Amino acid sequence: MSPRALAPAIILAASIAACAVVPAQARQCSPQWLPSEGAPGLDANGAILASTTSDPDGDGPEPELLVVAGSFWGAGDITAIGIAAWDGQSSRALGNATGTEVCGIHALAVYNGDLIAAGGFSTSFGSPANFVARFDVATQSWKPLDGSTNHVVRALAVYGGELIATGFFTTAGGLAANHVARWNGSSWAPFSTALPSTQVALAVHDGQLIAAGNGVFRWTGSGWQQLGPTMSVATLAVHDGALIAGGAFRIVSGGPANHIARWDGLEWQPFGSGMDDAVEALATFEGELIAGGLFDHAGGVLVSGLSRWNGATWLSVGAGGGRTVSSLCVYDGDLILGGTESRASGNFATRVMRWDAPCGARSAPGWTASCSPWRSTRDTSTPAAGSPPRAASQTPEDSCAARARVPRPHGNRSAAGSAATTRS
Repeated sequence: MSPRALAPAIILAASIAACAVVPAQARQCSPQWLPSEGAPGLDANGAILASTTSDPDGDGPEPELLVVAGSFWGAGDITAIGIAAWDGQSSRALGNATGTEVCGIHALAVYNGDLIAAGGFSTSFGSPANFVARFDVATQSWKPLDGSTNHVVRALAVYGGELIATGFFTTAGGLAANHVARWNGSSWAPFSTALPSTQVALAVHDGQLIAAGNGVFRWTGSGWQQLGPTMSVATLAVHDGALIAGGAFRIVSGGPANHIARWDGLEWQPFGSGMDDAVEALATFEGELIAGGLFDHAGGVLVSGLSRWNGATWLSVGAGGGRTVSSLCVYDGDLILGGTESRASGNFATRVMRWDAPCGARSAPGWTASCSPWRSTRDTSTPAAGSPPRAASQTPEDSCAARARVPRPHGNRSAAGSAATTRS
């Protein structure tokens, strides 16, 4: 891991210095997101579908990276098609910034120190890389994983020293592998028993591999055991030692559970009264469970797509996360939100924002305002009277945006028994 040369207060350095370097006692600690100067975020009209952290040189001097993937063609001031990184000071394109072949990334993971991307792509910047690819730091290019899979990969996880993939595929490395396969660093291999259907989420809980989508399944070492009834799951997480599932379901083994539930070892249990629409992303931040998705309310409270569970009830995170929150992760002590909305809590921050720890001590209660990791210096001001109009922003002809999923209408967007949320 790289040393933290930057203090948390200056995580975003010069581009947002006006936000980051204000002394704690002078900062406004009101619970809201704040934008940085200029036009922050990503140039896009799609969604952030995945996020993770990656430290490409391990214990070397390079900083840890925040990596996001989705339907966009620019990050801050640079061209970055479908995937980009933030190093604490500036944006980075990963690979050829003029290519479009890595659009449709659904999952990111780090395996043996390498950043792995998976999704619906069949090439990575001109090189064959069917649905799974590894980023080669030395050449700054994407490489295939020995034949990869024959169809879309929806989720990745590291388990038992191997990289696990699940999705729509039926072969991996040329071998039959219905919906799940493992990569040992040199070749693909199937599990002894296939999953019964396509799954869209993976997690490791109590040392066991969990897959979910159309139900939740646990790998026993010899087969897949279903946990509770069939239910539409979009995301998994482990919080306070418990397995958490979020999705479009409303009924679980323990009774009603609106879109989020906890496995108690025997059956699924609800989290309070849950949400009024689908949960698409989960993370743990500052000891609390964070949920993002398509919902407006959590526990009866208006939360606008983003909520936190404090152990007893659902609470808002500022004024919410915008129209849809589809990705959550923690980077350098800050909560990172990705989604489809251009505004979070009413502030302009295109599709990605960070929410840092409370003002002053990180153990203090409450939340503090923060800024977008990505900032653009593009001129967004109104042209002076009589000046020639600025050229309209151009996007690649075959841009990721053209492949973006059309968001579902806002408000009561899911129904009990509907298929698990898919992102494309």
